[in-house]
Amino acid sequence: MNPNAAKKGKSFKGVAAYIIHDPDRAKTSERVLFTQTRNLRTDDPEKAAKVMAYTAAHASFLKQAAGVKAGGRKSENPVYHLSLSWVPGEQPSQAEMIEAGEKALEFLGFGEHEALFAAHGDKGHKHLHIVVNRIHPETGKTHNPNDDYSRLQEWAHFYDKARGMEHHSPERAAKYEKDPIKKAEYQKLAEEARRKKGIANDNAPRPQHEAEKDATHPRSKLYQEIKETFAARTKNLAIETREAATRHKAQWQTLKDRHKQERAALWDEQQAAFKARNSFNRSSKVRPLPSYTWDQYQKDRTALREQQKTEFRTLLSTLKMNDEPQVKAFFHKQRSARAEFMQKHKERLTALTKNLKATTQTPVGKQGQEHQGHLARMFNEVVAKDWRTRQFIAREEREKGEFFASLKAQNQPAIETLRASHYEQGGALLAKLNAAREDAKQEQARKIQDAKQTDRNERANLSNQHSAEYDDLKQNQAGERTELQGKWASLNHDRAKAWEAYRQLRAEQEKGTLQKTEQTTLRASFARVADPGREAAQTRRSDPGRDGRSQGPSGSRSRDLKRD
Repeated sequence: MNPNAAKKGKSFKGVAAYIIHDPDRAKTSERVLFTQTRNLRTDDPEKAAKVMAYTAAHASFLKQAAGVKAGGRKSENPVYHLSLSWVPGEQPSQAEMIEAGEKALEFLGFGEHEALFAAHGDKGHKHLHIVVNRIHPETGKTHNPNDDYSRLQEWAHFYDKARGMEHHSPERAAKYEKDPIKKAEYQKLAEEARRKKGIANDNAPRPQHEAEKDATHPRSKLYQEIKETFAARTKNLAIETREAATRHKAQWQTLKDRHKQERAALWDEQQAAFKARNSFNRSSKVRPLPSYTWDQYQKDRTALREQQKTEFRTLLSTLKMNDEPQVKAFFHKQRSARAEFMQKHKERLTALTKNLKATTQTPVGKQGQEHQGHLARMFNEVVAKDWRTRQFIAREEREKGEFFASLKAQNQPAIETLRASHYEQGGALLAKLNAAREDAKQEQARKIQDAKQTDRNERANLSNQHSAEYDDLKQNQAGERTELQGKWASLNHDRAKAWEAYRQLRAEQEKGTLQKTEQTTLRASFARVADPGREAAQTRRSDPGRDGRSQGPSGSRSRDLKRD
């Protein structure tokens, strides 16, 4: 199994058209073995692509319907495309391919997402394309699997292991296997596979590999001396580099710990000072006193009220004196009207009494029309006396009320003017108190801000000090690293020169050995004719031994005499 995840995309229509048709935007679908949908209400792949696009476009409505808090920006790439490829020659069934695709989606966290499967058989191996909607069809949330390539490789290992086919990818098996014993076996298989492919895994650094490349006669003494010499230098320099790295890490950690402690100590000190100031202010009730205090305000307000009362009484006295002639005239008028009313009543009673007396003195036989009704009128006058009196008094009271109301309206502007003046004086006094309080409040705020600014300055100074120490340490360590880099560069340069000299020496030796071999072969031909017994001696003299000084161009010892 070889899984692969493509980049995220935007168009469901485009990727669906690719996996359900032949290549090059053809309308045919000969390479498609089957299609299958998942978590969709249609089996038509083209309709499935439209449904997934609709779901992605309405993610916000899905979130609202599901009660999910809306947040973040809208996903611009809702399409997720992956493929599962089987080993060449393997013939999985449709059910097996669908099962593998579903398990892969569940492993990536797409178990509840809309998906479209399409299997292809146009290559030497069967493979399954899967198009997934990253938008959840119910919650509207966007799923983004972290490190999906590694997770797919891990799933593929256990999928192959369950089928007994993990040996097809030993490197992957060695990476993701949990069992240490089997992991070691897979590592051996991976190493053997690399060797068969001609890939050496000696873990040699590139400078060493480049320097030793094309160097022949690895068993020669000179080759081994050069290799051992630079191996020792490399080892010592590597130890020095590791020690420097360990020392640098410890220095950074020590510096960070010290800085953390210093910041914590400064913070604790500032917090203690802040609590001490607040505790002192609460216990002693120390506050910045305003320039105009509440006690002063109360005294001034009491004095102002007394002054205003005096002014008000004076105004009322003045108005009373001004109104006195009108009041006297009004009451004189009312007294005159009352006297006139009583005089008229008295006159009516006198006339009625006189008429009644004349009537009583006149005999009945001699009484005429003028002697009738006097008794009834006398009775009515006596009875109506109280009613007339009450009506007259009521009219007097009404006139009196109207008079004093008009008098009050006449005097009201002066009273209102005085009251407004008094209100302004009281407002000015209160404004003076509020202004003094605001000044004291601002003074308190300024002191608090000064204290905060002092704390900030202390923290900033400490931060600047720490930054300077960071820069110093960084610069010192950079100098050490530069020195080590110079040593490594010198080592690589010396190694390259040594191996270059070695290759030149070998080239010269190869050239001389070739000429010598030709001469030896010619002499040997004559020797066989002249004296066959000298062949063994010539062969021994032409054998260079294990130092490789007379080896041929191929790097193996010469066998010309023995072959002859």
